[in-house]
Amino acid sequence: MMKRIVYILAAAFIMFAGCAKEGSGVSGNSTELSFNVALTGKALSKVDGVSEAASVDTLDVFIYDENGEWIDTAEPVVTQGADNLHYNVKVKLVRNVVYNFVFFAQKKGTYAFSADKKTLGIDYNSLLCNKDSLDAFYARENNYKVTGAFTKNITLYRPFAQINFGSVQSDYAAAVASKVDFTSGTLKSAIKLSSVADTLHLLDGTTSGSVDAQFMLNDWQGDTLTVSGATDTPVHYIAMTYVLASTDKEMVNEVRLDVAGKQNGIDFAIDHEIANVPIQRNYRTNIIGDIFSIEGQFNIIIDPIYNTPDHDKNLQ
Repeated sequence: MMKRIVYILAAAFIMFAGCAKEGSGVSGNSTELSFNVALTGKALSKVDGVSEAASVDTLDVFIYDENGEWIDTAEPVVTQGADNLHYNVKVKLVRNVVYNFVFFAQKKGTYAFSADKKTLGIDYNSLLCNKDSLDAFYARENNYKVTGAFTKNITLYRPFAQINFGSVQSDYAAAVASKVDFTSGTLKSAIKLSSVADTLHLLDGTTSGSVDAQFMLNDWQGDTLTVSGATDTPVHYIAMTYVLASTDKEMVNEVRLDVAGKQNGIDFAIDHEIANVPIQRNYRTNIIGDIFSIEGQFNIIIDPIYNTPDHDKNLQ
């Protein structure tokens, strides 16, 4: 068991407020819409947390009618900006008609949508722990009546909570002193969560489902994690993953961390089970403490009395 564990629910960056601007429109029945899409206002560095959005390379744009039915013939033109955080989307639609829009940015092929483009479902058990490429960003624009040409700014946020496990400095130092092997590819970790959502409903942003999510063993992060309020620093990343979460804070009944590695050439395995862990969409939950070490104590007593009887032998 851990000597101590600290939960810290940290807000992710929230920047780039959306705004709308309508022009006078164009002649005819259709008009051009332009969306400027930003994933975040500022990318997190590795020091802030493992979530740089560096792996994101695809923006999916889905357009629906007023009743929420996907219009598969709408063909938005998506142009990526100079970095991986900005996109421009242009599409021609019918004037004086109400539409719904969904934007989802991810590493291409990481997540799959339903055939009607109304939900995104996740099979957590097929995913590796400690994968930056699981990061993704999402936004929706509902019930928008197209009255003329316009440009609109859209900010995408994670539909996930990020869960991090960190080893505090004293714990990490004890592991190093005990010859735990932290060389590349040796230490691996996995995370299991009980009863979490596995479906994102794209049109209204809600989640559903209740599954046990088992992320498979993968190499540890090898980075440090900035945690506000942590006194025993630096905090060393041991495990990280993403899980669908609602916009309100909710509790996961149990989160389990499994660590496998070598100590002085001998295989070892450690597990920790943490109850009632808070998660929230676009927030980080940092679980920090003693991952490897536990404090033990020997009480030493010297007894000066010899045991009896004595062993006697006569001198011949």
